[in-house]
Amino acid sequence: MSTIQSLGIGSGLNIDEIVTAIVDAERVPKEESLTTKVETAEAKISAYGEIKSRLSTLQSSISSLKQVGNFNKKDVSTDGSAFTATATSLAETTSYSVEVNSLAQSQSLASGSFASVEEVIGTGTLTIKYGTTSYSDDEPPVYSFEQDTSESEVNITIDSNNNSVSKLKDYINSQDYGFSASIINDGSGYRLVLSADSGASNSLQISVADDDGTNTDTTGLSQLAFDDTTQNLTQNVAAADANLSINGIAITSESNTVSNAVNGLTLTLTDTTTSAKTMTVSASTDQIKEQVESMIEAYNDFISYTGEMTAYSAAGGASLLLGDSTTRSIVNQLRNTMFSQVEGVSSGLQALSNIGILSSQADGTLEFDEEKFDDMLSTRGDQFQTLFSTSGSTTDSNIQFISGTNSTPDGTYDVSITQVATKGLYTGSSTLPDFGSGETVTIDDDSNTFTMRIDGTSTGEIEIPTGTYTSGAELASAIQSAVNGATSLKNAGASVTVKYDADNNGFTIESSSYGSSSNVAFVDVDTNMASLLGLDEGSGTKGVDVAGTINGIEGVGDGQYLSINEGEARGLKIAVLGGEASAEGTPRGTVTFTKGVAYQLDSLIDSFLDDSSGYLTTRLEGLDESLADYQELQDDLDYQMEKLETRLLAQFNAIDVVVNQLNATSSFLETALENLPGNNKD
Repeated sequence: MSTIQSLGIGSGLNIDEIVTAIVDAERVPKEESLTTKVETAEAKISAYGEIKSRLSTLQSSISSLKQVGNFNKKDVSTDGSAFTATATSLAETTSYSVEVNSLAQSQSLASGSFASVEEVIGTGTLTIKYGTTSYSDDEPPVYSFEQDTSESEVNITIDSNNNSVSKLKDYINSQDYGFSASIINDGSGYRLVLSADSGASNSLQISVADDDGTNTDTTGLSQLAFDDTTQNLTQNVAAADANLSINGIAITSESNTVSNAVNGLTLTLTDTTTSAKTMTVSASTDQIKEQVESMIEAYNDFISYTGEMTAYSAAGGASLLLGDSTTRSIVNQLRNTMFSQVEGVSSGLQALSNIGILSSQADGTLEFDEEKFDDMLSTRGDQFQTLFSTSGSTTDSNIQFISGTNSTPDGTYDVSITQVATKGLYTGSSTLPDFGSGETVTIDDDSNTFTMRIDGTSTGEIEIPTGTYTSGAELASAIQSAVNGATSLKNAGASVTVKYDADNNGFTIESSSYGSSSNVAFVDVDTNMASLLGLDEGSGTKGVDVAGTINGIEGVGDGQYLSINEGEARGLKIAVLGGEASAEGTPRGTVTFTKGVAYQLDSLIDSFLDDSSGYLTTRLEGLDESLADYQELQDDLDYQMEKLETRLLAQFNAIDVVVNQLNATSSFLETALENLPGNNKD
């Protein structure tokens, strides 16, 4: 619009005001309509943003309720302070009687006093062996040591880089030797203290090759000797195992953390007991109630907000989202899912109403019958997983349901097994004597070392104790202990079972794992091991993965696990723990998969919030496009009004020029007439 205000020269009219009025009459109704549409779209974008936020809050509130492990948590209580315990979902809900007779200890060896931490100890080599030490500092001292041959000895070179008290301490602690070093000032000087891992069989034997030529005196590196010839270190604490009993069964543990005594339980021992203490494992349910209350609060918050945004009242009129199909669809789907019966559950807790969660008929929010909920949780808590999370069951006791996914439909599916998983197995030659008739086997230095590869992991060189063995079972146990004691296997979680086959006078060595990666092989054997024990270089029979179908679709086998990646049963995973292959044309059994309320709600909310194709994403994209269209219409209106203004100004100015010309002509004629002869002005 022109900002120059001028009267028409010829007409005396305010042309700008006239043009502005005409343009505004054309512009204002259209502009007000566009502004209303823009404001409505922006308000809806804000409202949908709030709906997204409240849906996200609801989804967060059910995140734990959809997890299977949430319903298998266990609490542990004890009636004393001598130990604490934690439990996994595998622990049985029962009580145990526990007595702690002694705690595990780490051997502690201390040197003599040094004037400074920078004092040089000496140079040479320290050889560390691990095993069981029996020591008394009587006169003369009594010392004996039984080496743990499953642990490799360590050779430590001491030179100018690490030969002071402090440098040796730092060097030892920078390595993974199975013991640590520290320095203690006892008031008379600095003492180097070596501390082994806890457990009777983890004590240290330290032999010295001193560069000064003498390995047994109290000068140079030999100050650190502690073996069967020289004990220059002082044993302040003897290594010891923890001794306890659970329900009267004696248990020994290298550590005060006992994790392999009872399935699913880990005990931490802190003191001894004078009498039996009770340890009780119970289902953990407090968190479930808190999670359900959080879900109810978040759901009611969402329903209340959407109710306000879709309401109509005589006083206030229609709310912003009244009649909005997107909001109505989201609310209806959430309500239907919240109050639906879990498919595939024919008995027990089938719907939220069974546990005291009801719908208010007035506004659709949830009502919580706390008394009924508490009763159901305490008496039927084992059924809450099926109601809220995913669950599965099988008709074959040797087939176990493992998991399903969002894409797995509820239902019952046939399971056919064409191949059961097996373990890698090495079978030795039949060269052993007849132990039953009194024969024996003597293991010497030419038949006691070998290297294996178990499930792809090398054991390193293994040594079995030398000596005479009077039974195949005794020798099998020695081989098994030596193999399973290999650090590399422990780190890899691999192990074997060694059995003596009396019928064939040979050994079988079987991996603990199943599947195509399971294998047992001898990489290197001692000189006489093949002829004496029937164990020679070579691989055994590799294991195989389980194979079969679920609902007619071929599965992917991994050890004992069978997974389906396509078809109606996609996402299902089961474990086939034993049994035989299915008879041709006959399933081994069925697996039933169900999705609980929380799991279904989570999947549904995902579909609403999906960034690419969700309900709300699509609706917000539509509103953004509408805003862009409105801006284009506004730009076009501005352009058209500018053209109209320009045209009107040109037209009115042209008229004004004509009027001015006419006025000039009028003035000329009037003057001319006045000046005509005979014109009497009087």
